[in-house]
This record gives sequence, structure tokens and C-alpha cells, in this order.
Amino acid sequence: MSVSRRNFIKTASAAGTGLVIGFYLPSRNPLEAAEAGLGKPFVPNAWITIQPDDQITIIAGKSEMGQGVWTSLPMIIAEEMDADWSKVKVEQGVATRETTGGFTGGSTSVRNSWTTLRKAGASAREMLLAAAAREWNVSKSDCTVENSIISHPATSRQLTFGQLTVKASTERLPKKVALKDPSQFKLIGTDIPRKDTPLKVDGSAQFAMDVDLDGMVYAMVVRSPSFGGTVKNMDLSRAEKINGILNIFEVSNGVAVVGSTTWAVLQARNLLDINWDRGKSSDLDSEAITEQLTHAAGKKGATGRKEGNPERALRNAGKVINAVYEVPFQAHATMEPVNCVVDIQPDQCRIWAPTQAPIQAKKQASKITGLPEEKVEMHVSFLGGGFGRKSFNDFIGEALEVGNRIKRPVKLIWKREDDTRHDYYRPPSRHIMIGSLDKDGVLDAWKHKVVAPSILFTQIIQYPFPFKDKLDSYVALEGARNIPYEIPNIRIEYKSIQVGVPMGWWRSVYDSQNGYANECFMDELAHTANVDPVKFRLNRLKNSPRDAGVLRLAAEKAGW
Repeated sequence: MSVSRRNFIKTASAAGTGLVIGFYLPSRNPLEAAEAGLGKPFVPNAWITIQPDDQITIIAGKSEMGQGVWTSLPMIIAEEMDADWSKVKVEQGVATRETTGGFTGGSTSVRNSWTTLRKAGASAREMLLAAAAREWNVSKSDCTVENSIISHPATSRQLTFGQLTVKASTERLPKKVALKDPSQFKLIGTDIPRKDTPLKVDGSAQFAMDVDLDGMVYAMVVRSPSFGGTVKNMDLSRAEKINGILNIFEVSNGVAVVGSTTWAVLQARNLLDINWDRGKSSDLDSEAITEQLTHAAGKKGATGRKEGNPERALRNAGKVINAVYEVPFQAHATMEPVNCVVDIQPDQCRIWAPTQAPIQAKKQASKITGLPEEKVEMHVSFLGGGFGRKSFNDFIGEALEVGNRIKRPVKLIWKREDDTRHDYYRPPSRHIMIGSLDKDGVLDAWKHKVVAPSILFTQIIQYPFPFKDKLDSYVALEGARNIPYEIPNIRIEYKSIQVGVPMGWWRSVYDSQNGYANECFMDELAHTANVDPVKFRLNRLKNSPRDAGVLRLAAEKAGW
């Protein structure tokens, strides 16, 4: 049954003893719908469920990896509902595009969900208010709501959210809702305990490694010692003798070892004799990468920002300061190495994984298993850290390949060493900095050339593309192009190199390395000018009060 967006909005409601806001679930037949209204529970696939006992379940659609979305996102909904926070229960729910937005990353969970979740909460509040007003035969505007209780002050009558679930389920979803003025916020902006903390303290929080299924086996993948390497041939004779080993076979990323226990798998993988074709990156090492960065630094880069005439300012400068900074590859090193549990049946695929990209994982599962996406059930577990690493689902692909081959539930495990050696690393970079001070010691010119491999053209655009560096400068120059200091003459450039190493997003990505170079160089400039480094920066932030405020606060707290 297809549902249009218009019908989704018009008919989003619920039946039975639960009021659900935010998605449309068609009943299979009219009798089933009638039965639901007589007391059968309504199973939601959206954000809000209110039960007759006043318990409120809110789905946290984004992946919780320690950043607090299990608290912040439900707070947004509960705020607009005027819900009693003590009665709110948070669940992750099965991943859907509606609730997850497809992806968690880029520090965007709150800002991208803000309006949608506020409207979801406000719509629930309005429907509950309308139901109470209809029950009492009064105007909705004469009713108030606070802590999950609807009141009619003129007659001192009250009804809880739970007492209104059936009646509210018959209300139409409002087309427009009034959102609170920030001055009315009671939850948002307060310091309240996180909803996931008790679960992590008492051990009931479920990570993918905690999932155990009947008949489940265990698997690890042995990967090439060089990036891009493939198996030439292998001798399995010693590994196959380990008690508990069930199968050993090639997969896309290496050789899978499957056994009845993790100990059997660990023993067997160490006994594998694999002859690898090490590929194009067989001779790549740190020295070769440094040489590439140094060589590329002498070439012209794409200009990401230019103001004034920095070349002329440098020629006429009182003092010119040069500096070069380098940063290395950086692994994510999350507390939890990647892992995954899959259960592939003829008509269904279930996945439990700590992923930041659950919808992409569903597409991946559909491709590997041949099942339609609607038959793939994606359970996002808690993440023991993510930082961008778990936006790449290579580990889920491995588990799917193994599960599809052996036709049994499988838990795929990466060792800590695997997680470090086969990451998607933050790129290395070289920063060539030139700055000048005028005769009064004032910063007059700034040039910053960033030389680094491209994440954009490694992970997203993997085909020939003209003006790559110019396009990528909008990404690779984050933190350099938008430096907040006011400098009259400035040029920011980017020059890419290619290395045969997997690369990906790492926390603030390029900001982390570009910002490092900026601030190191500002210190050197301040030292040359014989000016206090805080004062030197504040002199260049006169039109950036927010940045200046942060700097002043940091200096104050540090006792500068």
C-alpha cells in the first residue's frame, strides 16, 4: 500500500490504547482497525507514544554515541508537549528514514531535528488539549497543560495525558501548530540527568556485542597487511584443525574465519597462512607520504579565499614570519571496536550494529541478500564512541557476507588491532604559513596553504572531475577559509595529493588540523610582535563578539 506525503500528514494518528504522533500505519482491514480501537495496543514507528498509565515513550532517532541525543532530542519533544519528564521513557526503535533522517554526524542532530521534533511535540499537545476540551465541552483556549496534565481552571477539572489517549486518537492532526517562545521553555536549557546514564551504570544498556541469538556463531576477518591488498592463495590446514572452527572462506575484504566460539576463531586466525597480493600501496610508508606533501606544497593550489593584496603587503612588510606545520594520519580509536550481529532468513534480515548510517546499512543489506529494503530490520545499538568512524559500514558488509554464506546468525568481531589498522583515517596535512607585521607590529597579511589528501574525492566523488581542488577547497579549508580574525590581506589555498589509504571524517575533520595550524601561527606572530597572545587575538576579533567572548572566558578561567 503506497502512502503519499499528503496522506501521511493528514492521517498521522493512532488507534487503541496508545496515541502515536508522527507517522502513518495503515491497518490491513477495517475489522483490525475497529479492534484496535477496542483496546489492542498500537505499535508505533515514529517519535511519540502515550500509554493509558501516563507513560510516554519517545523514539531517539539519532545514534547515541555519547553525545547525549538520547536526552536532548526527547527533551525537545517533551518541551513542546509540556510532558512530565519523569514519565518519559526513551527508546532507539527500529531505524527508519523518518525517525533517523538517514544519518547521525556532523554535529547536526539537534539543529537538523529541532523544528521537526518541536512540531511533533506541539501537535501532540494540541490534540490532547482538543480532546480534553471536547470531553468537557469547553473552548480549547480555556484549557492549560503542564506536566502531562490538562486543566480547566474555571471548573478545576483535570485529565492526565493517559486518560485522554483514546479520545485524542480521534482528533485530527493540526495543519499548523504554535511553537513556544524560548522564554516559555521549562526543560530546554536546564541541567537534567541523561536518560542513558542509568542503563550504562547498571549494565542494562545494549551494545551490539551484547546481542546473543539462538544458534549464533562468531566470525572475524583477516585483512591484507597493506591497503588494497587481495588474497593470492592460502593454506588453511592448520587453522581448520582448531576445535570449533566451522568454515574459512574469502570475503570482499579478506578471509573470514567462522567458529562456534570467539576463542576458536582467535586461535585459527593466527594459524592462517595467507599469501597476499599487496596491491598498489605495498611500498607506501610515512616517509613517502611526507615527501608527497612536501613536493605538492611547492605547486600552485586552488584559492579558497582572497582579500586585499597579501603579496604586496608581504613585500612592504616590516617583518615577515614563515612557519610550516604538519599533522599525521589520525585513527578514530573509539572505545568500542566495530562489531555487528546479523540474522539472515529467507524472508527477513535483521541487523544489530553501532552505526551512524543505518539507512545506508539497509541498502547494503538489500544488495547483499537480495531482499527488498522493507524486509531489512536495522537495530541501532548504543555506540561506544563514533566520531565519524561508524558512518562507514564496512564491518556491517563483512557480517552480511558471512551471514549470507553460512545461513546462520553471526556476530562479527574486530580486534582492537583490526580497528586501528583498518580505520578510515583523518588525513595528514602540511600547512605552509606566511604572515607579516606592519611597522607598528600589527598583523597585516596572512597566507595559509593547506596540502592534504581529499576525503571528498576518496569517499563521495570517485570519478574524474574537473577543478577538483577548487571544489574541494570548500571542504578541505574548513577552519582555514573561515578563520575569524580580521586581517586586511589574506589568501587561503588548497592543494590535494593522492595516497592509497582509506580516509574519512574524524570529529571536526579539517577544522581540527587547520585550526591547530592557525592558532600555532597566531602564537608565533604574537611572540614576534612582543604582544600578549590573548590581546593579539582580541585585537583581530573586534567584529566577532562571540569569538572574543569565548576567548575572554577561557583566559579568565585559566587565570591568564
